[in-house]
Amino acid sequence: AVHACCLPWLAMALALSTHLCLASGAGSLLAVRKAVFDDALRVVFVAGLDGAGHEAWRGHLAACGQLCRQPTPLLGGLLWREGRVAAQFSLFSHDRRDVLGTRSLIADELRRVGESARRHGQPSLLLLNSAHNATAYSTAMSYPASAARSRMLDHPDLVELAELCELAGVDLRIVVALRSARDVLSTTGRRAGADPLPQRSMTLIDNALVFRGQLAMIDPRFYECVDLFAELHGRTVAEVRAHPIWNFLHPRWPAESLGPLAARVANAGAHLADILGRTGPDYAEAVDALDRASRALERMCARQPGDAVAPPAVRTEHTPWQPRGDGHALKHGVHEAFQREGARKARARAASESARAAPAPMSGSAAR
Repeated sequence: AVHACCLPWLAMALALSTHLCLASGAGSLLAVRKAVFDDALRVVFVAGLDGAGHEAWRGHLAACGQLCRQPTPLLGGLLWREGRVAAQFSLFSHDRRDVLGTRSLIADELRRVGESARRHGQPSLLLLNSAHNATAYSTAMSYPASAARSRMLDHPDLVELAELCELAGVDLRIVVALRSARDVLSTTGRRAGADPLPQRSMTLIDNALVFRGQLAMIDPRFYECVDLFAELHGRTVAEVRAHPIWNFLHPRWPAESLGPLAARVANAGAHLADILGRTGPDYAEAVDALDRASRALERMCARQPGDAVAPPAVRTEHTPWQPRGDGHALKHGVHEAFQREGARKARARAASESARAAPAPMSGSAAR
């Protein structure tokens, strides 16, 4: 008989072994080959487990000066948008409805941004993870998305994103953000309303293996792996500047951009302490289980172009992208849905603030 307290970990071990078996052959199938290389515009997406440091990456890259550009609210919302109404147009949401329409709009926005960058002749980075506007916020788009309603289903799709960037003719660069299993569990556990440890670990394991499978299906020239906390934070400015991640993102960093960025990264804190204070066997087992899944993910970082690619590849031949005839009407509908969602959130915030500001009712004795 199995004791009841052991059941969560038994289920986790079975799921992990199943995922590893299924994922072991994923490297044999390449879905998207990289053919677009362009120094005028690099589209950057930071991909990593929830807790791997998206906020740190976003803060660092937002400080890179004129080289970096923010995506339009429309493009950010088309990738990931909170809210039941707007999520139906979000590529990374399991609630999406008009898949072809969403793909068409994303490709159109990416193509337009790429053409604009080439016309102006100024090198630039488009940071997809930093999309936001005044009424709604696009999360860091991690595995899983931290604000997702379904943590098993709502996460980025690197295969879709790579394919759309190739169709739009823009150069996608994916930063695979690595971090130790202990630090990931510590970071995600300190948030308000965090899931219990077994459920949180299982969710992260599931997403790590989904993430690994997606990397296996795209050309390794799309991505570069880096552990921000172990490799860059706390180093000297010269060491940070010499790291290959910057050349991968763009070969022509202006000195006025890379210098302050390297100084910011070098001065950032090193590893977070284990703030959970959990030293029991359940926490150690959770770290060990997530670490095994993370190592399966990290093995994708050693891939070289052409590694373990079985013919025929899937979706490698693309027809030239053509805009949909109803693109204007579709874009108008998306804008309206985003505005309704933003207005609903604004009303909810106003009602919550009014309730907090209202005087508390007096007790019966005080009223007398």
